[in-house]
Amino acid sequence: MVMTIGFLFQLHGQNPKDLLFSSVIEKNIKAFNRKSEQAFLNNDMERVSFLFDSLVNHVVKGSQLDNFTFQRLNKRKVELDQFRKPLFILTYSSWYPINPGEIRAINDLGRKFSKEIDFLVIFWDPPGQAKKASAGIKRPIQVLYADEKQNVHDHVISSMKHSFGVPTLFITDENRRVLTIGRIPAFYYNEDSEVIYQTKTEYFYRYINKIQENASPLD
Repeated sequence: MVMTIGFLFQLHGQNPKDLLFSSVIEKNIKAFNRKSEQAFLNNDMERVSFLFDSLVNHVVKGSQLDNFTFQRLNKRKVELDQFRKPLFILTYSSWYPINPGEIRAINDLGRKFSKEIDFLVIFWDPPGQAKKASAGIKRPIQVLYADEKQNVHDHVISSMKHSFGVPTLFITDENRRVLTIGRIPAFYYNEDSEVIYQTKTEYFYRYINKIQENASPLD
C-alpha cells in the first residue's frame, strides 16, 4: 500500500511531523484533485474513498495544523494556539443545513467531553449567515467563522475548505498534530431526527476514541 501511495502523492524525506498542514496540502492537493476527479468521472467511488484515505493517512496525518485565525460571532479574532486541549473541529457552510438531530449530538459531545477536548464548529460564511446556521449549538461548543469574501481568510479557507469540502471533521492532539480527518456523512431531508442523532453520535464517538487513544497514559 505504501509503495502505491508513492505514485499517488508527493511524499517527503522530512519527517511529516515537522511539516505544517498547509505545506503538505499545497504540495499534494493538485495530484489528489486530479486523480479524484478522474475517479468520479469513472464512477469509481471505491477509488475516491481510497484516495481520500490515502491523503489523510499517508500525507496529512502527523502534520501540524497551522495557527489559523478565525473570528467569533462577535467578530473577535481567535487563533488556534489559544486552545490548549485536543481539537475536535467540525466545518460547515450555511448552504448545508445542520439537522436538529446532528446539533443535539454535537451539544451532547460538548457537555460530556469539554474538560478534555476543545470543540469548535467553523462556518465558511459571513457572520450573519454563520449565526443563523449555528442556531441551537450551545456552549461549551465554540462557534467560529471564516468569511470567504474577506481576503484575510484566504489561507485557511484554501487549506481546509477547498481541500476537503464540507461538512468535514478535523481531529488534532493538544499540539495541533493532525490525528485524522473525516467527511461527515450526509443525511436525507426526510430522515428522522432521532435516527440522525443516533447515527451522528456513533460517528462522532469514533473520533472521540481516536483522541482518547492518543492521549498519554499519564493524562
